[in-house]
Amino acid sequence: MKIIKFILLFTVALMLLLIVGLVAAANLIDLNRHKDRIAQMVYDRTGRELQLTGDLDWGFWPSLYLAGGPLTLGNAPGFGPEPFLSLEDFHLAVATRPLWRSEVIMDTVQVAGLRLNLARDQAGVGNWEDLTGPPAPAEPHRKPEKPPGPPFAALALGGVNITDTGISWQDGVSGQEAEIRDLSLRIGALSFGDPIELELDFGATSKQPQMDVVAAVQGTMVYDLRAERYALQPLEARATFSGPTVPGGQAELNLHTLLDFDSRQGRAQLDEFRLEGLGAQITARMEMHDLNEALPGCRGELTAEIADLVRLLNIFELPLGQQLAGVRERAVSLQTEFAIDPGRGQALVPRLEARLLGTTISGNLEAANIQSAQPDVQGAIKAEGPDLPALLAVAARLRPGTDREAVDRALTGLRNRGLLAEVVFASEGPDIVIPHLRLQALNSSLASDWRLSNLQADKPSLQGKFRLEGGDLPMLLRVGAAFAGQPDGPAGQETGVHQELWALADRVATARQNSFELAAALTADLAQGQLRISDFSGRALGLAATAELAAQDIFISPVFTLDLELPPFNARAVMPLLDVAVPETADHNALTRMALKTRISGSPAKFTIAPLDLRLDDSLIRGQMVVNDLDSLDLAFNLEIDQIDLDRYLPPESEKQPVPPDAALAGAALLPVELLRELRLDGDLRAAKLKISGLQLENFSLGIKARDGRISLQPLDAALYGGRMNAKVSLDAAGEQPTIKTENSLSGIQAGPLLRDLTGDRERIRGRADISYNLETAGAKIEALKANLNGETRFSFSDGAVVGVNIGRMLRQTSALIQGRTLAVEEREAVTDFTALTGSAQIKNGLVSNRDLNLMSPLLRATGAGTADLVSEQVDYLLTTTVVATPEGQEGRELAQLRGIAVPIRISGTFAELSYRPDLSGAGLEQLQQNLRQLEQQLRQEGLRGLEGLFNGRPAAPADPEAAPEEAPAPQPEEKLQEELRRLFRF
Repeated sequence: MKIIKFILLFTVALMLLLIVGLVAAANLIDLNRHKDRIAQMVYDRTGRELQLTGDLDWGFWPSLYLAGGPLTLGNAPGFGPEPFLSLEDFHLAVATRPLWRSEVIMDTVQVAGLRLNLARDQAGVGNWEDLTGPPAPAEPHRKPEKPPGPPFAALALGGVNITDTGISWQDGVSGQEAEIRDLSLRIGALSFGDPIELELDFGATSKQPQMDVVAAVQGTMVYDLRAERYALQPLEARATFSGPTVPGGQAELNLHTLLDFDSRQGRAQLDEFRLEGLGAQITARMEMHDLNEALPGCRGELTAEIADLVRLLNIFELPLGQQLAGVRERAVSLQTEFAIDPGRGQALVPRLEARLLGTTISGNLEAANIQSAQPDVQGAIKAEGPDLPALLAVAARLRPGTDREAVDRALTGLRNRGLLAEVVFASEGPDIVIPHLRLQALNSSLASDWRLSNLQADKPSLQGKFRLEGGDLPMLLRVGAAFAGQPDGPAGQETGVHQELWALADRVATARQNSFELAAALTADLAQGQLRISDFSGRALGLAATAELAAQDIFISPVFTLDLELPPFNARAVMPLLDVAVPETADHNALTRMALKTRISGSPAKFTIAPLDLRLDDSLIRGQMVVNDLDSLDLAFNLEIDQIDLDRYLPPESEKQPVPPDAALAGAALLPVELLRELRLDGDLRAAKLKISGLQLENFSLGIKARDGRISLQPLDAALYGGRMNAKVSLDAAGEQPTIKTENSLSGIQAGPLLRDLTGDRERIRGRADISYNLETAGAKIEALKANLNGETRFSFSDGAVVGVNIGRMLRQTSALIQGRTLAVEEREAVTDFTALTGSAQIKNGLVSNRDLNLMSPLLRATGAGTADLVSEQVDYLLTTTVVATPEGQEGRELAQLRGIAVPIRISGTFAELSYRPDLSGAGLEQLQQNLRQLEQQLRQEGLRGLEGLFNGRPAAPADPEAAPEEAPAPQPEEKLQEELRRLFRF
């Protein structure tokens, strides 16, 4: 017993000592002596300065309390000198004795003069983030543990009284500033199990928008800590908004709701939710369950009505309000029912009805196994409205850079203004199937169905088909043009795409090509990088097309195969629609019948076109082409043409423009040197029949190789006009000045038909011709090419005729002059027949020299020599003709007197204006004098009277010296012959 008594006495003494010690500590320990140490500890932990300018007070009996103030906590670096937090006064107290019975009886918590300055800089960093520390690493989700029951046997709270509180907010990102002022929070005294009254009042000011708000919140909280149930019955709030953006300057917003929360069961229920004010009304009912699970579920109903969406947005100065300012249908409504149960994997939206901007939207959704990798989903959405232009106007306002005025112009004349969009979708295993997707708008319709696979992957797959058709392609193009501005550009900015699309729409409308059709089946396996378009058919702009496309490895090194067919179309009509200038052709029917069938395979930079089947008017072109490098135009080809008339595609003769004097002086550029240096060609071209510059060629064959500025045309062969042409041409543009070399051999050519076809006029020479030449020149302009031309040529004509001149008749006229008579006019063609005409020419620096022209015929011999300057286009040539034999009959007798007499004819002038006249100077005059001496001997034999009659044209007078008057001395025969020859040749 003594031991027990001793223990009891010792225990009581110890407790008394402890109580005395605590009371002594509370009275003897001064916290203010440790303020610097407390401030240093805060600085070490946060890097911020804590200033305790007021006294700290604490006590243990009869209440454990802590009180103090004022104090401030510094701001984060870079956020200015204002403190992050300041507090004028606080007081916390709890009764000491009830704590021994596990009872918490707190006095009223008092806080006064709290100021909190929140801010975010331009980088989006908040001034509170250094206090919260880095976010904790994500942990695998675990089911929350059941919270423990209250640790106290009883709890009582005298209440909470927070007064004179202010919170400021500055956003450096958006520039927004706001402030909450005069905040007071009053929570009534809490006695364990009794209801708690809540009151919250505050005022708020915002600069963006400029608005003042006065708000009051009241509620009664009912709770059962042991049952873990809480309820707000009710919670009511009222806010008064005032400011220049508020209609009438002031408006109210009221909230009423009931909230029950059962923590133990993990359930919550929101009833009688009603939010009214600012032209809006929202009502809702919602039940939530499995709140203790990772994914809680809910079900409920929601109804929203907004009388004027634009006005509501403008109250808060949201940019969308200004963008929708011109919208006529501003009412918005929403009604829906929903049920989401993740535990069962179900989601259900049996009803969704909304009206937005005059468009009615309805739909439904049903989903099962939503947490699995392959959920089962099915549903439908339908949107229908009477005023699509209004929706496009809204879209134009929402998209920066859109030309809104252009949208209005684009929709001018639209009769069917409605919109209809329908989609039905469902899941089939891992796939999403869209068996029905339909869109009707802008006089066009789209119908399609799709299947989407591998939706969990980064690159899903797509398979489906579509058909798009319409009757107003210009309107679609104009709408597209209006929306084609730069996304970040100012409204109304017209980009190149805008202008091109709008211009295309105008051209299509002018051509009345308004209707269009597009249809195709599409398969895309993005994971495998594969794309296939099959059964493609299209009709637009006067063109029709069918195609098949298969592509692989489309994201890394794409390769493809395209089968393309264009049925016959009028290219002359299509080209203006595509803003391609129609070339002026000699034949206005050229380019009116084209068709194409081909296969293109390879990569975008290197591909093969084979087989190629191209119909060009009356020509059929077949073969293949290989594009080795599209960027450098490295091409190879092998083409065959059945027949082609290239003259049909040349400009008409009447449209050849005169060369300006300055261009003529400078010399127009003939060779595109830079293009020739970049050319990469390796090809062969064959044509069974070819017409060019009037020439008719058969079995034409051309081989071309071009690389690094060096171009070779070999072979260049053809059969033409009974003979053959074998030529080769080489061009070297690699150096500073391009050089050209050419060799050609024409054998067995019928010159008459060739010249007739080439000139389109009567041929000047006939006969079988053999011509060869070897030429070279340098330069890029015509004048330079002429001036630098060097080489030689040989020609030989047999059994032919020179057309347009009858040398025999000219000589007979000379004979008639001698005899004092004239020849009868001949109506037959003037020709000079020959058995052979040969010669050669040497060309040096553009000067063509000929010294060995020789014409032989049974009656005549003609030789010639002279020059032709290609630069000045001046000709100086002497042709000498001699009678070597006479035919029988009258013509023979007329030429008999000129046998052996040589007649020199000087050919001079420019290429455009040549003159032919006897040469009466120099060697020509000497030749004429020799001819006259020969004639004089013949005339003496026939009598002097014949000679006088020749030159006087009258009979001889009687030999009566007295009867004859005195006359002037008669001209010498030489002078009279010269005079008559001048009269004959009119010079």
